[in-house]
Amino acid sequence: MIELNLLPKELRKKKQLAMPDIPVLPIAISVLVLMVVMHAVVLLSVTVKRNSLKQFNKEWKELRPGCRAAEELNSKITGLERRLKVTRDIANPALDWVELLGGLNMATIPNVWLSEFKPVFSQSKGRDKRQTKNTLTGLELSGYALGRGEATSTVGEFIDSLKKNNEFSKYFSEIELQGIHNRKFDNEEVMSFKLVCRFKQPDAIPKKAEETPKKK
Repeated sequence: MIELNLLPKELRKKKQLAMPDIPVLPIAISVLVLMVVMHAVVLLSVTVKRNSLKQFNKEWKELRPGCRAAEELNSKITGLERRLKVTRDIANPALDWVELLGGLNMATIPNVWLSEFKPVFSQSKGRDKRQTKNTLTGLELSGYALGRGEATSTVGEFIDSLKKNNEFSKYFSEIELQGIHNRKFDNEEVMSFKLVCRFKQPDAIPKKAEETPKKK
């Protein structure tokens, strides 16, 4: 039998649409697995960076003593360059620094090494009392002598060697020992010493003999 629905369209019963069958459980599991994987990747990345930071800190601690030593050495070199510049600016032109330093090098004896070479200045008032004039008056030599009992005599031999070397001693009126002390250097018994060499007046310094021209 054929049924006819003569009701208007707006009064007719609407058919309910069927909801699609969505697999909720597999999707939830997939999202959970994805979150776990992402968390593991982030955790691994943090661990790697943390280990890299620890390694960097370890290497930095190992390099710090060397950096400090380099900074101290650089500071000493800068200070020495500054002193030498001041010395060149105000030194007496009668001083031949190449000859003087060469004589010092030749006068150095075994078991003695120098640690510091420092110019000595004296201050005096100029015509204008508000201005102070620095005058180079000498050199201060500091160093070490190896040994304990014989180190004192070694320092004496070094002073005699300086006095006998004309290229060095001709510039000085006096070479005086100002201090000597027992020290330990790298677990080795040494004597530290300081010498003060006072310059002669410019007119008292012998002039360097001029070289005779070579015959052609």
